[in-house]
Amino acid sequence: MEKTLEVIRIGDNSLHQRQQFSTTEIGISKLINWLNPNDVVGLEAGSQSFRIAKSILNKGIQVIVLNPGDLATIYQSLKKQIKKTLSRLRDSYNVFQ
Repeated sequence: MEKTLEVIRIGDNSLHQRQQFSTTEIGISKLINWLNPNDVVGLEAGSQSFRIAKSILNKGIQVIVLNPGDLATIYQSLKKQIKKTLSRLRDSYNVFQ
């Protein structure tokens, strides 16, 4: 069975876009084409996340690989203060550049 990524783009003015992508090379290529150059991507750490992160990084897009145990806290913070939280995440986590 093919695995998929559930992706949510959080934009200004609370605009959210949901999309699903396959974890195959073609699916990751579609994800990269969907992303904007200034996006910051947060991935839950898992068996494929570092491979996916490397593909995204190779296109010049920032990636943060997150500890799954921290995601509930991050989600609550994102709901309250998206921009402030993203800035804090960049500072708190190792951002690949």
